Amino acid sequence: MSQHSISIIVKSIASLDLTILSDLPEDLSYESGDALSIVEELTYHIEKFKKEGHTSFEVKVSKCNFCYPNSNTFSFHSKETTDEKLRYVLDTLPNEENNIIFSHCLNRPKIQDGKDGMPF
Repeated sequence: MSQHSISIIVKSIASLDLTILSDLPEDLSYESGDALSIVEELTYHIEKFKKEGHTSFEVKVSKCNFCYPNSNTFSFHSKETTDEKLRYVLDTLPNEENNIIFSHCLNRPKIQDGKDGMPF
């Protein structure tokens, strides 16, 4: 169930479509909140990006080398400029069906690894 929730979140951000989040289970939680807090946080970001004229984002598997180095991270990039617009650590927790890692990753290392232009 938690992997399904992560897929819903990724799809919602990538398509900038808040209605997709209605499929999140009500009992979903993460270390700082619940499904409603996830919806509220993503509403802020998605509405902001839509006002900037974005219609959807390209999703790339990313990495956070700071708080969650062993967790799945996704970055969302402008299709027009390829600039990263948002990055989230989204992962399941072992033996916890409806509890996920949901963390807006703000780390911006100065050195890029050169492989794909990503700073990780």
